[in-house]
Amino acid sequence: MLAGGEEAIYDVDLSLFRDMRWFLPVAWKNRKWLRMRVGRAFLKDVAAKIPGSGARREFWQRRRMVDPPADAKAIRETLALFHRAFPDFAEVGIETAWAGNIDSTPDQAPIIGPLTDGPTGLHIATGFSGHGFALGPDGGRLAADLVLGDKPLVDPRPFRHARFAERDTPAVDGHSR
Repeated sequence: MLAGGEEAIYDVDLSLFRDMRWFLPVAWKNRKWLRMRVGRAFLKDVAAKIPGSGARREFWQRRRMVDPPADAKAIRETLALFHRAFPDFAEVGIETAWAGNIDSTPDQAPIIGPLTDGPTGLHIATGFSGHGFALGPDGGRLAADLVLGDKPLVDPRPFRHARFAERDTPAVDGHSR
């Protein structure tokens, strides 16, 4: 199993235009490893705006089944790095490739707690921005404390969903917005 994590690819879709005020500063800060790709995702979103189109009928089905294609260039580069590091395995190739999505928030911090503008009692824990394995135990504990009404071990305020609407998120340069 090989992993090449030097670059992240964001498939541009129409939601980018709705959310760009939040994500653009983060994208700019991470421009060395974040590549924006305009392709199928964007075209399918545009097609979904056409009344009566098949893409419009399949819109939510497509959103539910997220399985991005692996980047062929990244696969070749990862295999080349492996061959350079282990020349005795020069005959080894790629059997299968996989790519996935990372749930990401504009400030790269998870959202944990109740939704203020959603159904009463609905709590979420999402947006771990690729750090779910590391943050999962503590994020789960905070979520459990909030759901059960127990005193949380950490201040839940920095993780609230409303911070985006309140514009209470750290700026890219470290100053508050």
